[in-house]
Amino acid sequence: MASPEPAAKALHESVGKTGLISKYLSMIGTAVALLAIVFSSVELHRIRSETAAARAELETTKAQAQAEQSKLQEPHLKLVAAQRDLEQVAGQLAFAQSSFAQIRGKLPEEVIKAAIQSAATADPRSAQLTPVIYIHVAREDQRLKAKQIQQALAFAGYQVPGIEYVGAKSPNQSQLRYFIRTDYGPALEKILSQLRSMGLDVNDQFIKMASGKPQALRPNQFELWIGQSYAP
Repeated sequence: MASPEPAAKALHESVGKTGLISKYLSMIGTAVALLAIVFSSVELHRIRSETAAARAELETTKAQAQAEQSKLQEPHLKLVAAQRDLEQVAGQLAFAQSSFAQIRGKLPEEVIKAAIQSAATADPRSAQLTPVIYIHVAREDQRLKAKQIQQALAFAGYQVPGIEYVGAKSPNQSQLRYFIRTDYGPALEKILSQLRSMGLDVNDQFIKMASGKPQALRPNQFELWIGQSYAP
């Protein structure tokens, strides 16, 4: 019969080994748990960083969208303001035209002429003004043709205030007179072309104002003198 001491010793050793294994397993489990915690912390930090970056990108996108919307609104507001100004100017122009039509028949032609010239010189941009053309006839039988010319020029966009009878003052040959050297250019040539297309034999003529006499008060001011030789 075997002695109980070796058996007890073997059992003790077996229990010791089991405890040691359990201890190792516990240590391994703890290490795995620590690694899991560390990994989870790193992953959480990454997710938080990505979330913060995405939120910042979203805010930037929103800010850019608002800026773009503001850029789109700015031209729209300018257009609305321009349309409002245009309506206001159109109203003022209609009123001015109506007022002018009412008083035109009550004022001498020279007063109307002086008013237009005075208004032109008050504007420094007068060089870009629409040409104004005064018409003079040598005889009354030329007036009907002069009215036709007046209507045609007005339809073309020129200012044609009226028709003045000058009698013997008119030259023999029809002239389109100008008073500033720089007015000899495209505007004058265009007017001459239109007059000639209407059957009027006319040439340009520069007029130098005499000293002490009123000077031409605006650029692009012309005078059409229908010559005495012209027979309608």
